[in-house]
Amino acid sequence: MEYDRELFVQVIVYHWRKDSASCACGWSVLGASHAEHIADVYEASIKARHKEPYMDFVDDEKYIVFKRSEFFKLMGELALPPWEGARVSYGLDEDCAPIAENIRSRAKDVALKDAVVIRRQDKFASPCLLTYAAMIGMVAEHHPNRAVAEELLAVADYFHQQGVLAGEEGTKLPTV
Repeated sequence: MEYDRELFVQVIVYHWRKDSASCACGWSVLGASHAEHIADVYEASIKARHKEPYMDFVDDEKYIVFKRSEFFKLMGELALPPWEGARVSYGLDEDCAPIAENIRSRAKDVALKDAVVIRRQDKFASPCLLTYAAMIGMVAEHHPNRAVAEELLAVADYFHQQGVLAGEEGTKLPTV
C-alpha cells in the first residue's frame, strides 16, 4: 500500500481528540486503540481511492445506484436480442412494448422509495457525509448495547471514508 500524505493528514485532522474519553469521529471504545482505528480508516480510504471503477461496484454489497435513464437503457439492451448466445432475434415487426412495460413495472416495484443519493463529486458531499458519520459515531458512543454500538461505528467508518473520498472528488455544484 502506498503512502498518501494528503489523505493521511485529512484522516488525522478528522480524528482529533475532543477530550480524554473520545474523539470527534465518535470513537470511544474502551480497551480498543484509537490509533489502530485511525490506521484502519486510513488504510480503507487508500484502498477505496485506488479501486477500479468495477471494483467499487462489486464491493458495495448492499446498494446499487443508476441514473434512471441509464438504468432503463441498460434494461432495454439486456432484454432484447440479439446478444451473444441468443437463440432468437426480434424483427422490426415485434411489439416490444410489453417487455418495456414489464421492466418499468418491476423496477417500480423494487425501487427504494426512501433513498437519497449524494454523489461524491458534489462539492458539498464531503462535509455532509463527514457530519453524518460524526453523528452516528456520537450515538454509538453513548449507546448502551455494545453490539449495536460496534455496528454503528462500522456504519460511521463507511460514511467517514466516503466523506474523505468526496473531499478529493467533490468539485461539481449539485443539480436536480
